[in-house]
Amino acid sequence: MTARNRQHGLQSIFHPHWSPAVDSQLLTLRDQGVSLDRIAMALMRQPKAVEQRWHRLRVVAGIREKLRSFGSDYSEYPAENSDGFRQRGEVSAP
Repeated sequence: MTARNRQHGLQSIFHPHWSPAVDSQLLTLRDQGVSLDRIAMALMRQPKAVEQRWHRLRVVAGIREKLRSFGSDYSEYPAENSDGFRQRGEVSAP
C-alpha cells in the first residue's frame, strides 16, 4: 500500500469498483434528499450496491474531507484493502 493510500485514512472503503468521484456524487445526492433508487439509476449501479456503499461511507468520520484530500477523480480505488488482502474476485498476478 502506498503512502498516499495510508495517509488519507480511506483504506476501510477501498473497493476496485468504486472511485472517489463516484463516492462524492453518492454522498452529495443523498445529502440533497435523492433516494437511493434514483441515485442508483443516475450512477448506473444496482440499488443494493448503492445502498451498501452509502452505509459504508456514512460511518467514516470526516469522509468528505478525506475524499477531497485523496483526490476526487474517477480512478478506481486500489484493489487491496487495509489488511493487504485482495478484494473478493481479484486475481493475483503469477
